[in-house]
Amino acid sequence: RVTAVDIDEASVGVTRENVLKNGIDPEKFTLLCGDVTGNAALAQRVGKGYDVVLANIVADVIIGMRRELFDFLRPGGTLIASGIIGERADEVQRALTDCGFACVNAASSRTGLCCGAKSPFEARGRLSLRGRVFCALCGAKKRGTMPVVRRLDL
Repeated sequence: RVTAVDIDEASVGVTRENVLKNGIDPEKFTLLCGDVTGNAALAQRVGKGYDVVLANIVADVIIGMRRELFDFLRPGGTLIASGIIGERADEVQRALTDCGFACVNAASSRTGLCCGAKSPFEARGRLSLRGRVFCALCGAKKRGTMPVVRRLDL
């Protein structure tokens, strides 16, 4: 089960198209538009207790949303934060650690850094995309593209 939220209606529309194009059961994929940090009703609708939270957004937003991202996860859940430029990686990891995350993996590419972090109670193991997944600000503005998650050893 996936819940995806973006502040941009166009991104939500393109994500909806991509879900269908990629054969994903729309009954298992909820798309919402809005700001979960400024809209209590939306945040309540999104809920809590996610196994995985994917946040493909810039460092300032990840740092600003770190408490909300933490609260969306179940104990032992995993945050995958990507879209972080290399020179901001240490700053993001410090902010996540200060919030209670255990940063357990980081991978860089030419497009930026991806940081894997777990909430307390389960700081070891492998990432599983089974269970409830929350995509914060999915940002899929390009038709035919979907966020790609490679296996991270956590």
